[in-house]
Amino acid sequence: MNKYTLKALINPCWWIRNDPISRDLDKVYRYLLDHKDEVKVINCGPYTLHLLFRGRQYNVWWANFPYAYLSETVVTEEDGRITRCGGVLPTRATAMEFYEVFGASPEGRIDGKYRKAAELLSLTRQPEKAE
Repeated sequence: MNKYTLKALINPCWWIRNDPISRDLDKVYRYLLDHKDEVKVINCGPYTLHLLFRGRQYNVWWANFPYAYLSETVVTEEDGRITRCGGVLPTRATAMEFYEVFGASPEGRIDGKYRKAAELLSLTRQPEKAE
């Protein structure tokens, strides 16, 4: 039993997920995680994370953590071809590891310790008034 299986068993938020698991999508995310040193974060918003990896841009849905986390993926090739994958999820273990490496959207943060980072990343944050 790996650490992710134990986390899923003791944490009820991982029990119910919105969509079925896709082994093919899981392989894509596993490949990104296996080569995380080559993955570059180019932009992040409150709902999507934009990654660049070997000439491909990955737009990943990272909101609604954890029940719909990574449920929409759009891959844009260098030649402009677009591949969309939605309505399926990677395995819980892959999603947990992706969260550990890349995090979740500001709205998806579940710990108070990430509140400041969430405020800095959020595109919906209103600028503070100068006194």
